[in-house]
Amino acid sequence: MVESSPDVELDPNYWGKLHPELMEQVLYKLPFSSLVKFRSVCKRWKDLIQSFPLAPKTPPKSVPFYHHSGGIRGNHGIWMGSLLAFFNSETNTWERRSLPFLGTRSLVACDEVVPRGAAFKNPFNYMLMGMVMNKDTGHYKLVVTGLHEVGPQKTFIYDSSTTSWKVSTPLSPLPPVLAMMTDDTADDGEWISSGKSVTCQGNLYWFIREIDAYDNQDQVMKAIVRFNMEKEEWKVVQDALPTPYLCSFQLAAVDESVLLLDWEDDQYWGPLEEYVIASELHELGPETRYMDDKLVDLGSIDQETQPVWSVGQGELLYIVYDYKGPAKKGLKLLVYDLSKESITWLPTWKHLREHKSFWAFTPSLKAFV
Repeated sequence: MVESSPDVELDPNYWGKLHPELMEQVLYKLPFSSLVKFRSVCKRWKDLIQSFPLAPKTPPKSVPFYHHSGGIRGNHGIWMGSLLAFFNSETNTWERRSLPFLGTRSLVACDEVVPRGAAFKNPFNYMLMGMVMNKDTGHYKLVVTGLHEVGPQKTFIYDSSTTSWKVSTPLSPLPPVLAMMTDDTADDGEWISSGKSVTCQGNLYWFIREIDAYDNQDQVMKAIVRFNMEKEEWKVVQDALPTPYLCSFQLAAVDESVLLLDWEDDQYWGPLEEYVIASELHELGPETRYMDDKLVDLGSIDQETQPVWSVGQGELLYIVYDYKGPAKKGLKLLVYDLSKESITWLPTWKHLREHKSFWAFTPSLKAFV
């Protein structure tokens, strides 16, 4: 078959002239990237490609991408326009894509194959949101809950297989801790979300933290929230003592585990030294892991930069590095393969300037349904 190009017109009726067994043999020999392109020709081609239990000879590669909706970048005060870009491993370059929506107070569902999208009003002032997808069927469940709402607590679950919403087990309000520990008579602090949700073994995880009434970032309490999708149960584990600085702690799902990542705090480095007090966050369950020696060493692999953010995808951990000092030169992205213990630096691009705007996914022939 000829690859799609401006000078080539693909006729979907070709499929009707081929025997099913021959079609399956042809599809099996195609690289994954070609299957994705041919699937987008029309609905019939997509259904035919998805009807075979294909295991492509060339498995799909994880794809890092960058999405920033526009605005001022954190403490540096740099204005950035909206940007959506994907890394193309074949050309070894970052490529821009269109960004047809903007907004910070709405939920956006977008189907890139059609393309079609819809926006939904945010049901909570403070919320946790995450998605668990079935890679075999393409169906997914979306979880939305209020973090500390006034009035009845609710958790909403959308199931794409039934195209319906349901009300599930609420997340119990988290009691304020900082005010009680410091005997502060001021208003209680509040728990806020800190980072994106991660998915591991069918469960959703969020890192949250409590800040005091004065938004004093020198004293924060850390906690991890887990939602068991099968049992629809919540569990919360928090540290016993506040962190004396604005922590760089985060979660990353990689290699069927949830990594507790912090290159500045050695209580998450393992194996721990005798004098280091282990974090209570590790008590969440056997799926949680500390940083091993190899990962800790990556914190100082480059003298000009330091790690500031990470995104896990399969066996890969994407680590974002920022330049030290006041002169900011952009961001660098390192790919760490846990199974091979190998590292690869991706080419720099001056437009990558917000570390929490990085994501990653693995392409699938099963489009979201």
